[in-house]
Amino acid sequence: MGLKITKNKNRSDWLLVDADFRSLQMCLAMADCGLNDKGIDQVCYDIYGPGGSNDAHSVTGFNTFISPIHGKIIEIEDLETGKKTVFGHKQKIAIERKDFTGKYNRMEILGEEFREDDKFVSYV
Repeated sequence: MGLKITKNKNRSDWLLVDADFRSLQMCLAMADCGLNDKGIDQVCYDIYGPGGSNDAHSVTGFNTFISPIHGKIIEIEDLETGKKTVFGHKQKIAIERKDFTGKYNRMEILGEEFREDDKFVSYV
């Protein structure tokens, strides 16, 4: 649903409004059936009960639109070549890591597990 808002005669902006009528319908149904802490429906109680978000789709919306843009980015630089590589902290990458004998072993890890002495090989 979009609403046109007129600020003045020369300029107007659009405001996007998201109306979640299914969540409203669920909220009203939970109120009608006596939502209580004994958990008629524990998931609905957690959403619509005291301290809940009152919006069944807020987590879905957050995980879909907000969470992905707040990821951590890791940037490394090869000191020998000066080449910079960027990857996400939850992104799988291939590396070579030195074991206790000094031998490098190839492995796949998440970006957040990258260590200073690892050698970046490729994205997975």
